[in-house]
Amino acid sequence: MLYEIARSLGVPVSRLFEGLPGNDENSEPQPLSVESASISLSAQKASG
Repeated sequence: MLYEIARSLGVPVSRLFEGLPGNDENSEPQPLSVESASISLSAQKASG
C-alpha cells in the first residue's frame, strides 16, 4: 500500500519515512529486547 501511495505522489517509498523518529542513518542501531527476538523467532518457525 505504501508503494501505491508513493507512486501516486511521484516519490520513492523512502520519502514517506523521512523525518520520523529513529530514522537517523548516523545513529547506532538499538538492540532488540528479548521479547522482540522471541516473537521474531516464533514467527520464523511458524512460516518455515
